[in-house]
Amino acid sequence: MFDIKKIPFSRYGSYIAISTLWDSDDLYIRTVRGGDINTNNGKVFKIETVDNNGDNVPYEVDMKEHVLTLSCDNGYVKFCIDNVNNLRVYGKGIGLKLTMECGYYDNCINIGNDKYKINSATNDIKYLITNKHGSIEVKAPWNIQRSEYIEFIFTPKEYFYGIIEEFKTVPRYEDYDSSFLVCEERVRKSYKNWLDNVLDVSHKYKRGKELASYITWSCVVNKDNNLTRDAMYMSKNWMTNIWSWDNCFNAMALIKNNPKLAYDQLMIFFDMQDDSGLLPDFANDKYSSFSFTKPPIHGWTIDYMIKENPKFFNNNRLKELYRPLKKWTDYWFKYTDYDYNNIPSYDHGNDAGWDNSTIFDNGSPVKSPDLLSFLILNMKTLSHMAGEIGLKSEANYYEKAMKHYINLLIEYFYIDNNFVPKDLNDNIKYDGDSLIMCVPIILGQLLPKEITNKIADDIEDRFLTEHGLSTESIYSKYYRDDGYWRGPIWAPSTIIIVDGLERSGHGKLAREISHRFLNMVNKNGMAENFNAKTGEGLRDKAFTWTSSVFLILGNKYK
Repeated sequence: MFDIKKIPFSRYGSYIAISTLWDSDDLYIRTVRGGDINTNNGKVFKIETVDNNGDNVPYEVDMKEHVLTLSCDNGYVKFCIDNVNNLRVYGKGIGLKLTMECGYYDNCINIGNDKYKINSATNDIKYLITNKHGSIEVKAPWNIQRSEYIEFIFTPKEYFYGIIEEFKTVPRYEDYDSSFLVCEERVRKSYKNWLDNVLDVSHKYKRGKELASYITWSCVVNKDNNLTRDAMYMSKNWMTNIWSWDNCFNAMALIKNNPKLAYDQLMIFFDMQDDSGLLPDFANDKYSSFSFTKPPIHGWTIDYMIKENPKFFNNNRLKELYRPLKKWTDYWFKYTDYDYNNIPSYDHGNDAGWDNSTIFDNGSPVKSPDLLSFLILNMKTLSHMAGEIGLKSEANYYEKAMKHYINLLIEYFYIDNNFVPKDLNDNIKYDGDSLIMCVPIILGQLLPKEITNKIADDIEDRFLTEHGLSTESIYSKYYRDDGYWRGPIWAPSTIIIVDGLERSGHGKLAREISHRFLNMVNKNGMAENFNAKTGEGLRDKAFTWTSSVFLILGNKYK
């Protein structure tokens, strides 16, 4: 059903994943703890199927949401992640070999009764392997202060059945007596409950919905340590963190039918907010990174979520959101307005979310009209929320500030009928053609119609390809097929532009862009980004924000 070479096998809440890696077709049991700075991609055990002599036998992979099956000529091995921390293995006719390449201090000890405790110090996590049925052979030769390697071979006696429990301190031994079939059924029901609440799309996008549903479900990890709430990671391939704008698109897809989880995606970064108002760039169970940040799209996001589920956003929730959104908005004006002219800046392309966009080719800081546009929408949302929670003077303040900054945006950035980036000396040193300069259309009817009409024309003439919106015009000398933000189609830029077109009265173009994007993704999967000329999926092939945007647009433009 799913391609294990592109999409990891995991489940809601779990830090365990099974997948291949960038440079190999070999299958590994992995951990996504510690995020994507883990130098070995969280690799724990290499998976192999073996005959009675311990020799490798080839297998075919069949991956469904609840069970992963490796089928050989003479038997099969199945994997099921139950109770979040327990990976269960079951096989008939063939054996299963699990091998760990050990680093410093990694070791395995026999604690009796066919139980083995493994300290994967490299990954800062422990495992308990318990043999429930069949036989188990273990090799873990000791070398002064670690095992040289660790190898387990499960061999069937009619069948084999084992449990691999992940734990940080002590094992829990949760539900060790349940059969493999019972565990399969529990996971199947968990996924069915999720699927029942996924946004509906046209039947022609059924394939895409199935893929998007599984990716979003399986990429959630339970709250733990640094993560104050359940978090939908961007992927369990390599982008194994939650980022502070990716989370917004996932929250938008969840708000109708899973509002609590949607709200948690939004609030998780506000829980980590610095006293300055700064939000971290990304977070995982181990730490939050403040080396960079991400663009302030949160007012736009909150406005969307309130409109989609107004009953959920009672006064208590609005109050909880108001202060951190205010601090986040203030941060940009207080700490990135380096020449004190009320125009904030991006310190780096990473802060814009468009990491290597051509607007940053001449260095940083860069004053970009998309940043001020997002902050204007923050003010709009703050004004609305302040009015709802009884802060009338603050509501009036943000209403006036919004109008002031719209005028400033146009006066400062709109030159010769185009929005342009500037450096700190107000110079325009730019010869690229990035879609980011069209992002102010997100303001919709807050901008004069002649401006939104011009942007819409530019979008259609310079950026619209057969498959959607290229992030650098295909006519630009800087365009690259696999250039990250220098050409490929991305989900976030697509939905931002589409929403802006709708807001400004260009619904027909918004629908056309959406359908091209939907058709591409339905065919080529939920990749991180896509070749703007061919529609081919690029980079990480199992991305949640692509999945979420697909579901949002598929639900809106049926």
